[in-house]
Amino acid sequence: MSAAPRVTIALPTYNSAHWLPSAIASVLGQRFIDFEVLVLDNASTDDTPAVMARFDDPRIIYRVNQRNLGFAGNVHLGCRLARGDFVVILGADDILLPDFLTAAVAFLDAEPGCTMLHGPATWIDSAGQRTGGTEPGWPRVTPGPQAMLDIFRHGFCLTTMVMRTAAIRASGPFDESWLELIDVWLFCRLCLGGDIGYLDRVQVEYRVHDSAMSMPMYRSNAMFRKQIAALR
Repeated sequence: MSAAPRVTIALPTYNSAHWLPSAIASVLGQRFIDFEVLVLDNASTDDTPAVMARFDDPRIIYRVNQRNLGFAGNVHLGCRLARGDFVVILGADDILLPDFLTAAVAFLDAEPGCTMLHGPATWIDSAGQRTGGTEPGWPRVTPGPQAMLDIFRHGFCLTTMVMRTAAIRASGPFDESWLELIDVWLFCRLCLGGDIGYLDRVQVEYRVHDSAMSMPMYRSNAMFRKQIAALR
């Protein structure tokens, strides 16, 4: 591991002690090892500190926020603290497959005009059983202006996004007012800086369960309304 790692895995979490061991284990199980893991505890009230005490790896940095910053605020914190060339925002209940970082870093090294890449994800339930996945539709490289439209045509998954840290910081002030749609904001901003890559290989298991942050918004149709507002 180099003094400044190539990849930062930012893991914003709030009361997700049940899922954290699997998420962190999936990072530590990567074949690409030059990374740091920023576990950003958003003032959890569950057993998250006890869970984190089980891990003894110098690449893991555990930080407890004094107050809850909201999801967007915690993502912003991860992007500010990142030391790696690339940043991944890992959901606390998601899982990275072992070759995720190897494939992503090789892709971005080969495509310097891409500000980020993303890819398909398999959906898993609370028990880890596969229930479906994201739809295809993205080419290997999409020009930024086209990609900004295709976000709303084809969709994307935040955990699959591997972003150039410099491109995030060059895009201007971070806008936390996007709240739960901060992933859309990040994607759109990076579309302004260059091309968008797509790694057409499932490397992420995205967990869909009743206690997920987004589920109440889907049930009430608020997610659709928020996405339409973002598109405008």
